[in-house]
Amino acid sequence: MNTHYFHISLYDVAFFGAIFVGSAFAALLQSSKSINQIPNRFLGLALAVIVAWLLRMLGADIHLEIYLPYWSQLPYDFRWRWARSFIFMC
Repeated sequence: MNTHYFHISLYDVAFFGAIFVGSAFAALLQSSKSINQIPNRFLGLALAVIVAWLLRMLGADIHLEIYLPYWSQLPYDFRWRWARSFIFMC
């Protein structure tokens, strides 16, 4: 019998917090109206990429594929279509 039921560590909780803070800050950078709007959008896009990378690492660490079998199999066309539309929106 396995006595280790809760397999989420403190590092995973820290990643989860970084994902929420990073996504909120990326949204804030994207939606700010200031003189430096173009650089803010690129910084927000870079931060969104980092948040997506952290989300992928967190999902791999807590074995998310057990609960959601197809979480990492998003079609690459969908990913690139979203990225292209986001870049052209800037």
